[in-house]
Amino acid sequence: MALRIVPPPSTDARAASEVLAPQSGNSNKDFQIDKEENAPQIVWLQSEPNVEERQEGKTTDSASRPRPLIFLPVSDNPARDTLFFTALRTALWPDKFTSLPTLDLSAVAGPAKPFFALRILADYHPIFFPARTEHLSCSWARQQALRLQRLPEQVSFILSTSGSTKPGGRLVGISLAALRASHQATAQRLGGAGLWVSSLPRDHIAGFQVIARAYAGGTEPVTIDMTGGFKLSRLRQALENISSAGVPIYLSLVPTQLTRALADPETLAALRLCSAILVGGARISPSLLTAGREQGLNLVTTYGMTETCGGCVYDGVPLPGVKAAVNEGRIWLCTPTLMSGYLEAESDPEIRELSGTTWLATNDAGRIIFEDKETSARTEDDTFSGSESSNLQTFSSPGVESTSRQAQLAASENTSLEQSSADLRPNKPPREEVDIIDSSSRAHLEVLGRLDDTIISGGENISLPLVTRAAEQAGYGGIEFCGLADDEWGQILCAVFSAASLPAAEPDDARNLAHLGQELREALRKQLPPSHLPRAVALLPHLPLLPSGKLDHRALQADARAADRENRTWRK
Repeated sequence: MALRIVPPPSTDARAASEVLAPQSGNSNKDFQIDKEENAPQIVWLQSEPNVEERQEGKTTDSASRPRPLIFLPVSDNPARDTLFFTALRTALWPDKFTSLPTLDLSAVAGPAKPFFALRILADYHPIFFPARTEHLSCSWARQQALRLQRLPEQVSFILSTSGSTKPGGRLVGISLAALRASHQATAQRLGGAGLWVSSLPRDHIAGFQVIARAYAGGTEPVTIDMTGGFKLSRLRQALENISSAGVPIYLSLVPTQLTRALADPETLAALRLCSAILVGGARISPSLLTAGREQGLNLVTTYGMTETCGGCVYDGVPLPGVKAAVNEGRIWLCTPTLMSGYLEAESDPEIRELSGTTWLATNDAGRIIFEDKETSARTEDDTFSGSESSNLQTFSSPGVESTSRQAQLAASENTSLEQSSADLRPNKPPREEVDIIDSSSRAHLEVLGRLDDTIISGGENISLPLVTRAAEQAGYGGIEFCGLADDEWGQILCAVFSAASLPAAEPDDARNLAHLGQELREALRKQLPPSHLPRAVALLPHLPLLPSGKLDHRALQADARAADRENRTWRK
């Protein structure tokens, strides 16, 4: 199927489109977007059968019927995002998305027009695409529409991935069923539906899901004005003004926001009003997690991605209905929250069928950690043999301190080092005998990092997540690692410090950089082999982040290389 842009197919569809995305000066002024703001856009798309399908008569009415792709403007100020909230409320709030094809919009009061226009378009199975207002224009909307190679009927939302690995991100199709499954599983794990507080960008999955879960649970979200950036005072005010009447309060933060909140006593007190605080979007250091929990916060670490409607593994344990597996070091997920597919390609190589079950092959490395009792009960028949079993990496619970535990941990580090020299993008799907866990398993998933976070130095594969974990264990939280070009080694491992996290840091002081590098190498020497010790240090004003709060790996690499070219790094 090919997609083509077509005009609205009927008078009522054209009228509804004009209300939601007025394109002319003749529309009612009550619904015109301020001239300084980019207007919402609607692009009607129709599937066009290819020659072979037309010849074989395989076309269907549902496949060829036009569908509106509705771009929802998203800004930092929730007061400007009326269409975004109206669309999500209409789509996800129980029994609100009903068909009214004969409704006369001219008889509807002004403020209610967008709601009823969306209900008119319900029969056309609209697709919603949240997009930043600064991007949204007629030409940009058409460019995004033309990126689409397919549009499965069940797709109701299009979200872009963060772009941490692919410039511009990938367009992911998500169904209403997947969003509702995510809400139900989350509510079951947290102890019931609650009031959700939004403090994240709404055009990416983490912030989008806060709004979606609220509406799917029949409640209005509490949204924070993010104009000028994340402000602790706005978060405090939002939490303190909530009248929950015994209903749980849920909040979602990224580690950077949590770090700032823990440093402010007033904000910390407000956070204690939350029944649960989801922390995701980036790896959270064990020290930050411990610090927050010691302050009485119920912090819940989340693992997931746009492709799984956000987090589907909480505190290492899959949500109800979710399965997780690790095969050859790669994390696989089976979840009812799975995307409908990437929309820029004809097929999804990351999605595999296994015995009638659909799995997503992620680009993340991980391992399954079993409790001692279960691990000791496992037999050779329960695991792969030879090299396959070594790649599965099953270990005892981190809460058990014993001689066998210490031996297993030591073995795990060695196995991780050996594994880094193996194929880092295995394609083999999990089998029945591979370690597969669900919400009832006495085990949990540990995420080690991205499979492609590896550099080769002097013929040795160095896993960046492995070095990062070792640095955190040695007390060096908040630093990142990347590779720098080197004539002798090909690449060398560079530790990147943030000046904001170091007292009296002087970026141009070579002696300071040398001291940091030598001190770090000595601290890591007991945990890592010589090949994995950093041979360079860069000091940046701050670590670059994406709008979603994740580390911008490409920008980090570029900044470190720029510092190296300007002789602002230390090299051993």
